[in-house]
Amino acid sequence: MHPSDTTFSDVLQGVVAYKETNSSSLTQEQLNSLTEIQHTLERLDNQFNRLMGLNTRLVAADNISHTFDPSSGTMTIRVGELTQSFKLRPADPNVPNVSIMPVQSASQTVYHAGGIVPPHQTNNKPLRLQMEELLVSYYYGAHRVLKLVKTPTSAA
Repeated sequence: MHPSDTTFSDVLQGVVAYKETNSSSLTQEQLNSLTEIQHTLERLDNQFNRLMGLNTRLVAADNISHTFDPSSGTMTIRVGELTQSFKLRPADPNVPNVSIMPVQSASQTVYHAGGIVPPHQTNNKPLRLQMEELLVSYYYGAHRVLKLVKTPTSAA
């Protein structure tokens, strides 16, 4: 089995190649550990893709937008139902305001378990709980791989 091109594909290909090349010199216990590492990495790859999808959905749910009115020099930023406006004051009043065009959205969603949920994110509780469950599972799997790799006999 050769994994397709995924986030973990290079590592998975390395594990498969190592197993194929060295299987005759490895104990059954070591082969079992390599199989578990491979399976866990495949699961981590799937979880990583799901985490990125959840993060994208949380960012979209934040409903972040911004506008710039060059005639007044006012920048308005909206996050959920919260709106903040500020007026840019040019150093030289004889120079007209130019349109501000952001190159990239500078928004992020951060999940802090047990933290205070911002008002614009209260409707996202199911997504936030999914994120927490998936993150816990992801880190457990990553820790398991590290434990298997670091164990001298690879029996953990």
